[in-house]
Amino acid sequence: MTDTTDRTPVVLRGALAEVLRRPGWHRRAACRGVGPAVFFPEAGNRRLAQAAAGVLCAQCPVRAPCANAGMAEVEGIWGGAEAEERLRWRADPAVLERASLA
Repeated sequence: MTDTTDRTPVVLRGALAEVLRRPGWHRRAACRGVGPAVFFPEAGNRRLAQAAAGVLCAQCPVRAPCANAGMAEVEGIWGGAEAEERLRWRADPAVLERASLA
């Protein structure tokens, strides 16, 4: 009889499930492996986090899909843009076109 019991620790199963739920573009993101504090900074660290995110996002090959994924989000830096900038993009799509997300 074959033992089909999953011996993978519960924590690892949860992490694997999380990775499998992510969009495919996450694997190519320049920020892969960077902690969330850069993209979801505490109030006192916003400028530093925005600068760090800007450096990462400027060279990222998936900046456009990331920014698009963040359009509905009210917090965080997505595709190099903070919530206020994404709000302007939603209000005026022409602004998004001029943002040159390549």
